[in-house]
Amino acid sequence: MKPFKKPYKIALAGGLSATALGLAAAAAADSARRWRGAKPLSHLDWAAAGLGAGACFAMLYYPPYARRGTEVNTVYLTFDDGPDPMSTPAVLDALERYSARATFFVLGAAAREHPDLIRAIAERGHAIGVHGYTHDGVTLQGMGRIDHDLGTALNAIRVASDTSVKLYRPPYGLRGPALACALRRRALRMQLWSLNSYDYLYQAAAPLAERLHTRLQSGDIVLLHDAGETGRATAAALPSILTDILSRGWRSECLDK
Repeated sequence: MKPFKKPYKIALAGGLSATALGLAAAAAADSARRWRGAKPLSHLDWAAAGLGAGACFAMLYYPPYARRGTEVNTVYLTFDDGPDPMSTPAVLDALERYSARATFFVLGAAAREHPDLIRAIAERGHAIGVHGYTHDGVTLQGMGRIDHDLGTALNAIRVASDTSVKLYRPPYGLRGPALACALRRRALRMQLWSLNSYDYLYQAAAPLAERLHTRLQSGDIVLLHDAGETGRATAAALPSILTDILSRGWRSECLDK
């Protein structure tokens, strides 16, 4: 899975479509004004309609990064897309070796396939969030489909472990108009990130560790992955990342604790 190109294509196509709709609405309003003999829209009105619609799309579907946490000398490592038997156990071992805690945003399908790993995550004191069932984007989905996806994913997690799930991270970080209602119905809180590791681009331990070494700040919520080739590279980089965190006098904690 390469979760980099697709969301930007969605954001670009959606933003352009929203801008076109805004301009179409402005054209209809301008025609109505002219038909009534009123003053036509100005160039500024046209620009506001198009850019405003595009900006609304951007805020709705491609929200800004999350704010950093407020605890001093604390970072929050988060792992998406797992669990994966080829990388999650190594991630858990590294976290335990350095007395670190993290949050795992798991896929329901992976949880159903690897319930032992869900139990291991919970038993080692880490937090579990839901990341959807199959990593399908929710941008254009309706309330019913999103709710069904969340329910199926949550059920798979609860069958594996009785841990409480409070957090949700949307696939690709994208959201849609029906998402907020679905989250309220499931008593879930959306959680994004403040620092993207881009581990899915590096897929190598050394440059990934160096990126976090130069960019990590206290309070950062760090996006990482523990599935596929990306997960194996991230697991290999984790000892260096955790050593760097401890050398600064910081600690890694769960998001919901």
